[in-house]
Amino acid sequence: MKKLSKKIATRCSSLPLLFSCRNAVANPDRLTQVRVENPSTILGKEIHAAIQHTIETGEIDLRRIEARLPDEVDRAKMLFHNGLAIVSKFLKAYPGAKCEQEISFETENFSVTGHVDLLDIGPAGAALVDFKTGRTRDDHYHQLVGYAVGAWTKAGRPTIFRVNVAYVYLESNEITGFVLSADDLKAWLKELDGLEVGYQVNRRCVYCPLQSACPTFKAYVSGAVELLTGVRKAPSIRFAGLPARTRTQLATAMKMVTTAVSRIRGVIKDEALKANKNLPIGNGNEFTINLRKNRILLPVKALPVLAKYVTSQYILRATRLSLPELINAACKRVKGPQRALIRKEVEARLQRAGAIVTTETPFLETVHEGRPT
Repeated sequence: MKKLSKKIATRCSSLPLLFSCRNAVANPDRLTQVRVENPSTILGKEIHAAIQHTIETGEIDLRRIEARLPDEVDRAKMLFHNGLAIVSKFLKAYPGAKCEQEISFETENFSVTGHVDLLDIGPAGAALVDFKTGRTRDDHYHQLVGYAVGAWTKAGRPTIFRVNVAYVYLESNEITGFVLSADDLKAWLKELDGLEVGYQVNRRCVYCPLQSACPTFKAYVSGAVELLTGVRKAPSIRFAGLPARTRTQLATAMKMVTTAVSRIRGVIKDEALKANKNLPIGNGNEFTINLRKNRILLPVKALPVLAKYVTSQYILRATRLSLPELINAACKRVKGPQRALIRKEVEARLQRAGAIVTTETPFLETVHEGRPT
């Protein structure tokens, strides 16, 4: 690719979007950007800041989270303590590691910066960890490779170099990791500079700050609606029998429609919460807000209790299992009426250990004449 006269500045966190659509980050046409900071984004930033504060000072201070997100305090505490547990393990393995390390690197066409949650760099290798506070799974590969290139650059880009990369979903302490060599990083840099110029429609469009102004996206949405209408007229259509391009278009259209509906419901929910009353829909029905109680397991506190009841296989899977699944696993060794007793015993011990947190999540519901529909 021809070298650009001016490099495009971007953050590692924007690299997944960049790889899906170069123009979404480069914005060559100077389209109007719309960035919305939602509660999940705020929570993520505040959890990272609270963990860093504790590492640097030894103090635990969640007052900013309590002030900014009063409805998320219980979940925030869980994420915070899970994060501290991961930090403790990482620092034991890499005593020289540091928190919130700034990295940067240059290519022919890009200038990239970022902050790594935990980073340790040696002469022949590095190890890094990135925390994820969101509930939804996403593809973080390019963001993490960007961090790895930054670590490699800090080390002087030696020919022999390996980076151990890991990211952790603090909701469950589920860890995903992989290893990158210097050759892997070189190949990725070549791919970065060779990205196709133009607007590309894909599932990341629903999160793109240029979405409302992007001409390609607008044209695609019109086509997506027609495509969905066509599928509705032919309900017997076989997805696997469609051409590959049509399957991709249909999957992307479905993603965009469901995301649009989710956003609309979010706006209505916020309005109902602020008004503190039901909102008439206009057809005799109303939107109302109800609370859904969720019981969340804290793996760090739960594992010592569960070790007395479940096998090592379940212990290894514990951070990826729900509370009901773990209790069912604890009951498998007994039969008959003893199961009910064991179930109560396990749950009581988990409660005493502080391993179960109950959260309340507001959700939007439609009611007609006072009855949910």
